[in-house]
Amino acid sequence: MTPKTEPSRDTHTPPRYTAELANRALPLVRRIVADLVLRYRDWQDAVSRFEYATTKSTASAADPEADALQTAAELLAAEVDAHVAELAELGVQVRAFDTGLVDFPGELDGRPVCFSWMPGQASVAKSAVQPLGATTAEQR
Repeated sequence: MTPKTEPSRDTHTPPRYTAELANRALPLVRRIVADLVLRYRDWQDAVSRFEYATTKSTASAADPEADALQTAAELLAAEVDAHVAELAELGVQVRAFDTGLVDFPGELDGRPVCFSWMPGQASVAKSAVQPLGATTAEQR
């Protein structure tokens, strides 16, 4: 029922972004990330409601409401996974589901970097360029 955190592995090579290419991809990425963040919040809410409903279940009798909520949470998890896969097809990596932080892997001055972006930002910023593989804590 948990959204996958690993993007799907497919056979095509994702693009290596420059800041310019990342900014040109933002109109589409913005829409996908907005849907991702919304569905992720919906999934968190559904899981919380499911967990509460399971307190009414017993070992011998499952609560019908809990079963329905579990199904709803699983469907939302699948939607989250689909958004992550859609971004992965574009070569964009999701760093944080709750904030919509994403990375555009690329190169700058011959070094591998990630151009980071999150909702509310007009474009990828030069200050948001991180070495490839940097942790979220290192980005702050």
